[in-house]
Amino acid sequence: MYNVRHHLSNDFPEFKTMIEYLRNSDAEFIRLLNQYHTTNEKINGYEKIVRPEEPIKHLKRWRVQLKDRLYRILKNYKGVCSAGMISGAT
Repeated sequence: MYNVRHHLSNDFPEFKTMIEYLRNSDAEFIRLLNQYHTTNEKINGYEKIVRPEEPIKHLKRWRVQLKDRLYRILKNYKGVCSAGMISGAT
């Protein structure tokens, strides 16, 4: 599928509030999220024009790795919030 916008909140709707919370409070999450968005934009740019497929494959693998890391952070924070250690982020 070409030119699909991969927004984290669409891919993980159950974490929408948590994504907003971490976007404003967690430096590592912010860094990874920025890398995720930058990679996504590069992929979309490649898909708009005819380019060799190899750079796109590399970027798509990187996007999946970033998404996995962001998901692990979200799952960890969900556990912390469920335990009542952080309020307002569930």
